[in-house]
This record gives sequence, C-alpha cells and structure tokens, in this order.
Amino acid sequence: MEGNVFPSLLYLLKVQNLEKYPGLIVDRGASLALTRGADLMAPGVRSVQSSFDAGEVVIALDEELNKPVAVLKALMPSSQIEELVRSRGKGKVAKNLHRPKALRTL
Repeated sequence: MEGNVFPSLLYLLKVQNLEKYPGLIVDRGASLALTRGADLMAPGVRSVQSSFDAGEVVIALDEELNKPVAVLKALMPSSQIEELVRSRGKGKVAKNLHRPKALRTL
C-alpha cells in the first residue's frame, strides 16, 4: 500500500513473537473501532511497544486479548504518542491500513 509492504493480520495472528514489531497496546473500545475501519485516537492507546517514527507501520494489540487487531501507519513518533497517553491528550495518532474483513466481536 502506498509503495510499502506490511504484514497482514492473518500473518500477525500466526506469529509467535509479536514483540519484534513496533506497536500500540489499545483498549477494548479502540479495538472494536479499529476493526470497523476507524483510525486510532490517542484516548484509546494504553501504552507504546517499542520506539518508531512517524510514517512507520505499527500494529495495534488488544490489551485484554493480546492479539493484533489492525495494521496502522503512525502519524507521529512513539515519543509523542507516549506523551499524549501520559497527559491524557486527544487527537488522531495512527491511520488504519488493514483490519479484519469480517466485522466480528473480538
């Protein structure tokens, strides 16, 4: 997409070691919104997993299930997202690139 290669959710679900991918741990509400195609907003982020720059592909992990729910494009670096999480800031932090085809309850 847009000249970039990124992992599909099916691949990520089969991978045993998700920690090697930059990611964002998201709450249940954000997980459900992401599976419906929404972009990720700061209030839904619980924590940042590793560091990354704006424009990098990251995965969203559901905090309860510890499973990937979407592949995202970071709109800001991880340090800025961490600051938004700490300060309970608002705004869009990542664009949704890939989500499950079927809308199902996680």
